[in-house]
Order: sequence, then structure tokens, then C-alpha cells
Amino acid sequence: MLKMKNIVLALICLLPSPIACICLRALGYSIGTNVKIGLSFVFVDSLFLGDGASIGHGCIIMCDSITLKQSAYIGRLNVLHGPFSVILCKSAAIGNGNKITRGPLNDVSSGRAFIRLGELSKVTADHRIDLTRSVWFGKYSTLAGTRSEIWTHGYVHTSNGSDRYRIDGTVVLGNNVYIGSRSLITSGVRVAASIQ
Repeated sequence: MLKMKNIVLALICLLPSPIACICLRALGYSIGTNVKIGLSFVFVDSLFLGDGASIGHGCIIMCDSITLKQSAYIGRLNVLHGPFSVILCKSAAIGNGNKITRGPLNDVSSGRAFIRLGELSKVTADHRIDLTRSVWFGKYSTLAGTRSEIWTHGYVHTSNGSDRYRIDGTVVLGNNVYIGSRSLITSGVRVAASIQ
């Protein structure tokens, strides 16, 4: 039953935005006022779009849930794929051309994972984020420029032979953190909040 609901949601999101919003409200989804949904493929179990929230054109969104609070947005040409949730707080944003992925449950990943952007935080353009574990952004933080990567898993190899084991870890960026272009953040990294 849930899969059919997801298919209906995906088809509705391909309609012009005003019609899509009316249909989604009629089906019981929480869709605020002045919401815009571009021509994108949205296949999720749960969808919440607050007032002024938007999803741009050309996105492929196949994940567990999307929560966009007031004025939050997902830009154009993003790929969000895997068993994880997206939570964008007020005015937070995922810009254009980003790829946020997670491997299949039980095969590659386990448990729940999400990406959460605090108020006015932003992932700008052309970044790659792995959600083997969760990624948290505090308020007013930015993954800026282009081509940065956040990895929430890695491997440790033995000093000889072929053995190795995987290390997973949540990545946390505190409030008022700025990460510039072509940065690489690995599993378990925590960046402290800026001191005011």
C-alpha cells in the first residue's frame, strides 16, 4: 500500500506546481502556502513542505522522508537517493547539482540516517554527501563553493595482508561554520561552532 502511495506522490509532483499542491493537500500531505514544486521525481514515504518551501526542477528524490520548513528549499538538478531522511529547518537550503546518497539497508548501511540543516544553513552546488551515518549542520553554516565531499564511512587496513574493517561516524558541523570549495570531511568529524 505504501509503495502505491509513493507512486501516486511521484506522479503528482510531475504536475504543474499549483495543481500538485492542491492534489497533495487533498491526499493529506502537509503542504503550506506559496509552496512550489518543479518538474522533479519525488518518491518518498513522508513529505512535509512548510510555507514558502520549494523543490526545483530536474531533481531525483528517492528517500524515506522530506521535511522542508518555512522558506526552506531544494534547488535544481539534485540527486537524493537512499534510505535516509532530509530535514531542512527555516530558510535552510540544498542548492543545485548536489548528490546525497546512502547504500541499501542491511547490505551496506544499518539503522537510521538523515541530513539535517539548521536555520539558514546551506549546501551550495555540486557537492557529494555520503549518509552511511547522519550529517548535522547547525544554524547559519555553509558548505560553500563546489566539489566538497562529506564521507560518513571509511576503512582501516591491516599493516599487511588484505584484511580491513569499516569505520562509520556521524559528521557534525556546529553553528556559523564555513567550509570552502573542494574540502573533504571524513567520518566522525565534528567542527565546533564559531565563538562569538
